[in-house]
Amino acid sequence: MERKTIQTIESLFQEKALLYAQLAECFRKEGAYLTTMEFEPLWTLSDEKNRLCSEIEALRSRIASAADPNGGIRDYDVNSVLDAIPPQQQESIRNTLLRIMKLKKEVEIIRRDNQAYIDESLDFLDGMISILAGAGDGQVMYNSRSRTHRTEAAVTMSREV
Repeated sequence: MERKTIQTIESLFQEKALLYAQLAECFRKEGAYLTTMEFEPLWTLSDEKNRLCSEIEALRSRIASAADPNGGIRDYDVNSVLDAIPPQQQESIRNTLLRIMKLKKEVEIIRRDNQAYIDESLDFLDGMISILAGAGDGQVMYNSRSRTHRTEAAVTMSREV
């Protein structure tokens, strides 16, 4: 394989690493917006995440076609790409691949944390609404005198519209 082709593949992998770093930053921002309850920027951030994911997908096919211009590598597979490169010239690409793997794990961790935060927030809101509407499961609650009583519908929530 020509040195120029290897450099092209390496630059494509570096571009992919950059996109994953940007994606991780988007998820960090998302977490910050969620905790501060800023919902309007989340829509813009969602569009940005979708754009980055699309660009990452597009890079996969560009990497596969750069590794084998004859079309022997149809689907993106890192091992197939590395097999097309002579072993003595794989080191820098392997380092970039390790960075990409680290970024992927980071993105996944942040995504899971954000999802857990959203789920916990929705469960909390659901519980609060159930308590206010008196639609709870009839569990025992404590009043201001630390006495137990069954939950009842709040007067403000008992009217029909």
